[in-house]
Amino acid sequence: MMRGWQQAHGRRWRGRLAMIIGLGVHAVMPCFLLAQSEEIPVSLQPINDAHRIADQDAVLKLMSAKSAVEFGFASIATPLFEQLLEESEALDAEVVEEARYHLVLSLLNQGNVSRARLHLDPELIGDSPRLALADLLLAYAEQVPTDELEQRLSTLAGVDFGADQVWLPVMRAVIAIRRGNLEQGRRIVDGALAEAATTFQRSWIELLIWREEIQSGEANESLLISLRSQIENAVNPLIASQLTQQYAIVLHALGRDSDAIRMIEQQLPLLGDANRDQRDRMLMLLAIISGRQSGRTQVAIDEILLNGRSERIRSMAFYHWLATLEFSDPSTRQTLQQLRDSRPNDPLRHEIAYALALSHFYSGNLNQSQVWTDSILESDASASLKMSALRVLIAVCWSQNPPQYRLAAEHLLRLRRLTQVDADRFRQTLLIADSYYLNGDFENAIPYYRGLLDENLSPRMRNELLYKITDSMLKLGNVDGARPILDRFHDEQPALSELIWGSEWNFNLHLVKVDRLDEAIVRMEQLRDRIQSVAGEGWSQMARLRVGWLLGFLNFQKQDYAEANRAIELALNSYESLPVQTREPLSVLGDELMLLSARCHFADEQSEAAEALIEQIRERGNSTTSAASYIVEARFHLSQGENLEAQRALTELADRYPDSEYAPVALYEAAISMEMRLSENSDQEAITLYDRISTQFPDHPLNFIAKLRQGDLLRKSNQFALAISFYENVLQDYRDDPRLYLVEMAMGESYLAMGSTRADYTDQASRIFERIFDRTHLPIELRIEAGAKAATALEKVGRGFRAQDILWRVVSLVTLDAGSSQNMGASGKYWLSRALLQLADYLIANDAAHELDRLTELADLLRIPGANLIRNKL
Repeated sequence: MMRGWQQAHGRRWRGRLAMIIGLGVHAVMPCFLLAQSEEIPVSLQPINDAHRIADQDAVLKLMSAKSAVEFGFASIATPLFEQLLEESEALDAEVVEEARYHLVLSLLNQGNVSRARLHLDPELIGDSPRLALADLLLAYAEQVPTDELEQRLSTLAGVDFGADQVWLPVMRAVIAIRRGNLEQGRRIVDGALAEAATTFQRSWIELLIWREEIQSGEANESLLISLRSQIENAVNPLIASQLTQQYAIVLHALGRDSDAIRMIEQQLPLLGDANRDQRDRMLMLLAIISGRQSGRTQVAIDEILLNGRSERIRSMAFYHWLATLEFSDPSTRQTLQQLRDSRPNDPLRHEIAYALALSHFYSGNLNQSQVWTDSILESDASASLKMSALRVLIAVCWSQNPPQYRLAAEHLLRLRRLTQVDADRFRQTLLIADSYYLNGDFENAIPYYRGLLDENLSPRMRNELLYKITDSMLKLGNVDGARPILDRFHDEQPALSELIWGSEWNFNLHLVKVDRLDEAIVRMEQLRDRIQSVAGEGWSQMARLRVGWLLGFLNFQKQDYAEANRAIELALNSYESLPVQTREPLSVLGDELMLLSARCHFADEQSEAAEALIEQIRERGNSTTSAASYIVEARFHLSQGENLEAQRALTELADRYPDSEYAPVALYEAAISMEMRLSENSDQEAITLYDRISTQFPDHPLNFIAKLRQGDLLRKSNQFALAISFYENVLQDYRDDPRLYLVEMAMGESYLAMGSTRADYTDQASRIFERIFDRTHLPIELRIEAGAKAATALEKVGRGFRAQDILWRVVSLVTLDAGSSQNMGASGKYWLSRALLQLADYLIANDAAHELDRLTELADLLRIPGANLIRNKL
């Protein structure tokens, strides 16, 4: 019923349940585990991690793609925008609109007009001025008649498009040029160029107008004959090149591109460095006529970039080249690096650095990407380029493993200070809040989320913010602060949305955790009454079942099984009364209500009623709920001391539903149950079950614990050498797991047990225990145990002085870390007592009994066993 709502990362469940963290299993399982455990996870997320940060990912992707568009990297931007549109159902409408607009511009930048049209059907434009602007630019690329272009342009008069406002005068210039008003068109373009936001935008405008001038000029055969004659008679190469350019333009306008290319290539060898500007212009003309994908274009662009003198032409060539680059290709980075190295003071050096940063980022070289973005931020680059570099840096932080959320928040704050556009500032603020939220810094996240609530938001975005504020407050333990936020949720939206339900789920479980169970029940009863009064089926039917389940579960926690079953029965009656077609999508909820009812009957010692319900569940055929029913059945048998029956249910689950998320849990529970039987073959059978987990579910979180248990059982049966080999494999397979100290402790104990046959085994044990003792990040109880065991091993190999040194270090550790020592559990006190007694023996043997008072004072202070024994030694 609450599938995917159990991502309770970082929470600890006690005893055997500690290994179930992060399974991502169906909600019956975590709720069932809650009933068995002493500690309840506070914040069971209502959506899985991938969905929970969908908006953050979308905003990051949009920022990254927009940044790529701003500087001409259309080949990078296009797939990002297309991914956003594929996820459009889960995203805010404004994000989708912006993605569609920039996708069309990216495709136009690459010359892919037909593909751009596929993403901008006229029905999609609606009342969106921004999409209407995209449609205008697309219509221009589709070469609509000038009158139609002018008509479309007139509909956008008076609309403010921010940085993209520049495209309106550009289109006016195009219309003027097409109508023969070349001088007027050029004046309009000059004004547009002054308003352009980036170097890329200026280069794109110049390239667009140049193409327009080429296609709008006079073109006929008589002009060709005249130009050909002038070229043949020209003595000055400069004059000849200018005439050749005009000749090639006329050929291009007449559709004779191959002849135009041949003329340019004949003229180019005649133009040396003395006429470098004309050569650059000729090469750029060759690139335009040849097309983006032509090999001639690549050669021409390379020469302009490496040897060109006209910075205007070089800028146009650079962005013309970028539009089709494959940024994950190492050759792209090689070319960019060569270009960067060839001209240390290149006016395009910052843009090249940015291209290198993007290339490294999309190739997965995050550290190198950061090096290049840092170089831009520390340079004299333009403000817009620095902002784009910050966006890449933020994406780098989020892409690290683990993500650097706090550092991302700092970069976002810096970016927001530079940003003028309100919509961009809103998204940046959301990302700042999300970065703090994902970093666990809920105190800093809440004010940013609250500030966004004052904006004009879509209902979905508003619900998302309210959910995150509620969740943050609950994670800070502020139940009373979360309540008005959750109530505001309900007031603003009558329907019980997924996010509201998720917040209610978290809130009520938190009330259970802080011993306010009755309050949670009253709240759920009020919500049930409210739902009953709402007309219509849709959301209200699902809400009735969900609230009925949670109300039943809360009463189950209270051990009021009769009231729990009444709540469940009311919800089930509502479910059964629905028409078949309405009931079908809710069938899983109905099954889970029945399963919860079975648990209530089992707990109330009505096993026959419970077993009847379980049989019904299995007959209905839902594999997930059926699999969960075996665990419910097994737990009941265990509570009755019927280990064989529990064993049967658990192994049957694993055999019947090997693909179920419950299967590894069942095998683990079955192995634990087998260990408890204490029969002749029970340990070996338990090892076999643990091995099934490793074989069938190698990537499951339980696998590590199963392997550790296998090694422990080998030690229990005195197979120490085999256990050591097993532990070594675990250390290799899980080299990055933070729990490896558990394996090392077990390995040390294995070597210590084998020490009676070989002294070097005991020596190896002492080294392992000392290594664990020296790790300051480990719990103090574990370090004390390791220190005591190291001293024992050292004494066995005759290294008494070294053993005394370790024991005094244990005493110092306890003395220095007084806070942790005061809160030590039974295990820590036991091993500390052992260490003090062993040290007392050394002191007495060395006639240093006067120091025993220090040990007895410490024992009395920490109230550990052994104080009287130490006094007796005196």
